Amino acid sequence: MNTYITFVSWEDRFAESLKNDLKNHPDIQQIYFFYFLDEQFFTKTQKYVDTLESIVNNNDVTLKKASFSFKNYLETWKAIANKIEDLTSTDEVILNISTMPRNIIFTMLHFMDQKVANYEVTYYSPFTHGENLTKNPSKPQMILQHGGIMYPEKKTALIVILGHDIKRVYQLFNYFEPYVMLIGLGTDHQTKLPLDYNTEFEGISKKEIFKVNSFSHEEVFTALEEQIKPLLENYNILLCSLGPKIEAMGMYKVHKKYPDTALVYAPSKDYADDYSSGTNFTNVKTISSAWLKIDEQNKYLD
Repeated sequence: MNTYITFVSWEDRFAESLKNDLKNHPDIQQIYFFYFLDEQFFTKTQKYVDTLESIVNNNDVTLKKASFSFKNYLETWKAIANKIEDLTSTDEVILNISTMPRNIIFTMLHFMDQKVANYEVTYYSPFTHGENLTKNPSKPQMILQHGGIMYPEKKTALIVILGHDIKRVYQLFNYFEPYVMLIGLGTDHQTKLPLDYNTEFEGISKKEIFKVNSFSHEEVFTALEEQIKPLLENYNILLCSLGPKIEAMGMYKVHKKYPDTALVYAPSKDYADDYSSGTNFTNVKTISSAWLKIDEQNKYLD
């Protein structure tokens, strides 16, 4: 692997995962890193940008960076496209999604599939999360070039894999007004969520609950496919990931298999200073680009 892509964060796992990956991949020659310029993020991340530059200087690699506004996804898309334009099919890329917002993850995967023959995704989980991770949900966004096909004669089904912020579920529900909402509950971190889900989601009239191990991209793919298949004929299907970043891999793959579905991002305006702490080096996830590939002849087939 000769190329590394990451997203700057104030979380411990940002710098710690970078150091670990550089140690394990001494052949890395160039690092692309991206960050938000908006005040609520940059005041937290500025010193980590400096840290990254120090780490890179000590490892004799080329640093390529780009910044953009959290508030303008179209400009973000363009900035990413322009910055990684010089990547070629012969480059071998490590894409570290540990601290990357989901709309950036999906955008990066889009361009990786277009430009690079061989890449791998890495994900480092933290030791702990804070109590209140996000607040003030913002307007949901469709992922550019992955907005599916919306048929006017069909009803809308919204499938969400839940994270820690239940308010974002209601933001999605109120924005898209789906006929039915399917809510995936992560079996791996339920203790941080309310136990009475029927009460918690009583404002959503037509809903179905399913369980999924959201720390397993394979199980996310399988669970989502099981939910999607019965809906394909009669529904426009929206997909949104709110749990661990690794679950976005399973969601991206199922979207590639069923491209009429749409990928949706549900941002929040504010993120906690103590969003997470530490880095769990004993459970680092690595996903190859080969796993994310879909046999074009078998789309929509069992």
